[in-house]
Amino acid sequence: MEGSCGALTNDLCSIYENRPLSCRQFEPGSLECLRVRKENGLGDLKI
Repeated sequence: MEGSCGALTNDLCSIYENRPLSCRQFEPGSLECLRVRKENGLGDLKI
């Protein structure tokens, strides 16, 4: 998918502990997160 995060591996963050501030401010499972995932054809969030 164009514009997707290069740190995603099997739909999971491979750098979670060291992720950038922009990722830290984007709460997993938030309404915004779920909206963006749906718009980009991603499945349910695995956290």
